[in-house]
Amino acid sequence: MYRIPIYLLCTFCLFILFSCGGAEQAQKKENKAPSNNAVNWMTMEQAEAAILKEPKPMFVMVYANWCPHCKNFDKTTYQDPKVINDLNTRFYPVKLNAHSNESITYRSTEYTNPDYDSSIPTNKANSYHELLYAIEAKSIPSIVFIDKDFNVSGTELGYKPADELRSLMTMYNN
Repeated sequence: MYRIPIYLLCTFCLFILFSCGGAEQAQKKENKAPSNNAVNWMTMEQAEAAILKEPKPMFVMVYANWCPHCKNFDKTTYQDPKVINDLNTRFYPVKLNAHSNESITYRSTEYTNPDYDSSIPTNKANSYHELLYAIEAKSIPSIVFIDKDFNVSGTELGYKPADELRSLMTMYNN
């Protein structure tokens, strides 16, 4: 039977411990940095501040947790490398939950969801956030294009495959 000196065993354990910790730290750094392989979603407040610093249009994805078409966007369209690149470079991409209970300040106006019912599970329909009416979101899912001067330039309804969405982005980014 082999006997392993205690210091070798301790050294091996420390090596494993620090190796795992280093991978975890690298993962945390990776998650904080902007990604080239995922859409860098922002809040409305972040996008508004960004437009004021560097003008370009806003792309607002209005979704709901219960919406199967919204989930399909996430599984397919928003995984397409060309869509990701276009959204991250040509727009300020925003994801807006139609049933959010958060207070959102946009264009110096505070929007809320006064009829929100906290007893309704998040995977079920709830009341609509006031901001949806202000940006002319007409259904779920909706994509609202807002130009660099904060004018709604168009609203597109329903699921869009990657090629169709890229065509729409070109149309609204002039």
